[in-house]
Amino acid sequence: MSDTILHPTTGELVLLGEAELPKLSDLYDALAEEERRLKSLKRALSDEVAARLDHEGRRSMSFDDYKIEVTAPTQKEWDMDELRGTLAELVEEQTISMDKSLACVKYTPEPKWAEIKTLLSDPRCKARIEHCYREVPAPRYVKVHPLGKPARVVEDRCACGHPLSAHPTRTQPPPYPRMEVNDCLLCSCTNFREAHSDAA
Repeated sequence: MSDTILHPTTGELVLLGEAELPKLSDLYDALAEEERRLKSLKRALSDEVAARLDHEGRRSMSFDDYKIEVTAPTQKEWDMDELRGTLAELVEEQTISMDKSLACVKYTPEPKWAEIKTLLSDPRCKARIEHCYREVPAPRYVKVHPLGKPARVVEDRCACGHPLSAHPTRTQPPPYPRMEVNDCLLCSCTNFREAHSDAA
């Protein structure tokens, strides 16, 4: 039995196995818009819960059916060059061992395809490198680019002064109003405005 999905904008029930590809494309786009809207609402809700727990000076609270927790408002941002240099000095001073120094920094090796692919074109390396990997199923992603919607002209900065180029925006689903309110991803202000002009 084919899955049925409710179109979030029109309210139409779409039978996936029977719908034409243009209908599926429209549904995908509408769901993506709805997902962005819901993420925006969830972010606002999360900020409100965090603010209330901060006001109480707590990281968690329990109720009849729920326990809510919030992470600390700050986190450590390490200067890795400084840390490695300091650890090396501590080893040299014999304050800590080399093993301890190495244990303090995690190295996660990963292949660099830009470098490896040059080896695959070298007959001396190709066969041996090919023994080092296998093809496995990859996550599949679909992108839908609406072609018939109004062009979107965005102001340079949000009301709090953050440049548009510094972060993406969350927008409401269509139909688009002339002006709409968004939340700034950098400071959570709700005065980020986006104007829409009619497509030519």
